[in-house]
Amino acid sequence: MSMSMSGVRRLFCDYCRDSTEFELSDGFYHCGQCGSQSQDLICTAADDDDLVEDQNRASLYSHIIQRRRVSPAEPDDGPRDFGPGVRLDPVTVGDGIRMRYVRGLQLILQKQCQVLVDRFGVSLIVCGVASRIWLRYVAVSGVFKDNWISSQIAAQGRETNEKSKKSHAQLIRRALRKTIPLYSTISISFLSCLIAREPILPTDITHWALNSQFPYLSVFLQLENNLSASCPLSSRALFRPVVLLSSWQLESASSEIAERIALQLPPVNFHGLSRRFLREVGLPEGEILPEASRVFEWLLPAEMWVSGNRYAIPTRVSVMAVLVISLRILYGVNGQGVWEMSLEKDLKRGNNENGNHEMEVDNNNMESGFCATDLLRILEASFEKIEVKRDYTNGLDSYIKYCKDVVFPGIAATNDEQAFIDRFWKFYSNNEDNNDNNKGETTNSDHTNINGKRPSDEIDSENKQLKSPKNSSCDSSKIKAIEKMRLEMEENGFTYLTPITKRKNKGYVTYKRVQLNRELAYVAHADYYIILRAFARLARVDVRVMHSSVLELERKLAWIEERISNCFSNVSKDHRLVENREMEVDSD
Repeated sequence: MSMSMSGVRRLFCDYCRDSTEFELSDGFYHCGQCGSQSQDLICTAADDDDLVEDQNRASLYSHIIQRRRVSPAEPDDGPRDFGPGVRLDPVTVGDGIRMRYVRGLQLILQKQCQVLVDRFGVSLIVCGVASRIWLRYVAVSGVFKDNWISSQIAAQGRETNEKSKKSHAQLIRRALRKTIPLYSTISISFLSCLIAREPILPTDITHWALNSQFPYLSVFLQLENNLSASCPLSSRALFRPVVLLSSWQLESASSEIAERIALQLPPVNFHGLSRRFLREVGLPEGEILPEASRVFEWLLPAEMWVSGNRYAIPTRVSVMAVLVISLRILYGVNGQGVWEMSLEKDLKRGNNENGNHEMEVDNNNMESGFCATDLLRILEASFEKIEVKRDYTNGLDSYIKYCKDVVFPGIAATNDEQAFIDRFWKFYSNNEDNNDNNKGETTNSDHTNINGKRPSDEIDSENKQLKSPKNSSCDSSKIKAIEKMRLEMEENGFTYLTPITKRKNKGYVTYKRVQLNRELAYVAHADYYIILRAFARLARVDVRVMHSSVLELERKLAWIEERISNCFSNVSKDHRLVENREMEVDSD
């Protein structure tokens, strides 16, 4: 802590995570960058002349001594510029902050569009669309009106009480981030991809931003040299986001921006997203996509448009629900026990290598002879391959680098802190080496135990397994696989249904929630659940959310079919009445 000038102290800010200058205001010290109040230092308004010294006692404060008041040469109101004795009007300071904030957000949006085009292969149309949306959004916000700064200072000054007064710069910063929030940049980027008919999901943008592949969390470090210096607030105080929106919130925020600027949005690119999803799970496009397109054109669900409701089902889930319904219709997955029968075939077929080889042959020739068994095999394999982990969770090294570059960017450690870091890191590295050596010793000891003499009970158990018939081993493996599936379904809130042996009709099977133990529970067959969980992991939602979307679309399809059948029945009745009247006229 050091004293630089009267009323200004250099302290460590807990919010900026840096040593900054704190200004004195009403006995409290406030950070010059973020405006936060220091909790460690309070000015008590005691002077050295007020301390009465005594030889036998310590210095004491005396309220009897009075000092002469020196009238200041200029009033102490309004922000101070960089030079001493020069004060600026609050409107002038607010204008500088406003220009720096709006230009900074525009630069962030430009960098985001550039990354979308260069790294992720999005078309150049996104840049033009984003610029038009941005200009309309800034114009509608009204931040460049003549009396906007003075009105915001007056309005927010009334809201704050006397003990928590903030500087005019902090009031303008707070008003700007409320009127044009930082997340508006990623929302406009997603809107541009939606209007340009690009198969980009909100989960993609949030994933890229969280992994520092998309300029958002730490982009403020790149703006300091590109913006003017006529602003008392730093880029960190203006452009550092506090939280990252989830994919659900991103869709809602994008819809709110479109509604605010009176922009009529199209539905999501169903064909592009369906083609992308089918490629990611490894299913044939030529056979499934036409059927899914017919179901989509038949339904045209309202869930294909982004909604401002934060509790609405995401659009990507609705697209995948249409694919699930199409797969069930196309391959007849209606609870016949296809997965259970495939277990018996795989166990009789032999080892897993032959099964994997045959699955690859089916993938190469999937356009001809593709059946429900092949569908479930591919979806089971794709479910294991779909990664949902973050890049920074691979190890401690990647996590520390992520925290340094993304979570706490631009913060340099002091010499003492760096010495502590090096010491702890050396301690961690030594422990890791010791753990690796211990693991090697345990594996070697296990290997020697295996190669040595085995107990008699192990030999007897192996002899029993060799003498047991193959059918019993196949049955036990099948029971274990079914039990594993049942436990997984229960963990995700589903109840396993046994395959249907006798069916009255061979139509489409719909599932409903049933009451088990006085609670409503989801029930499903294993065939349907395998399809459901693969697409749910691909959409990064809960399996029950995907199932609810499928049930909603199935109800709409049933309602449409019922209306059509009623229309046909009415037409046939009218046609019969006309024929009867014609016959009566002819008889007359």
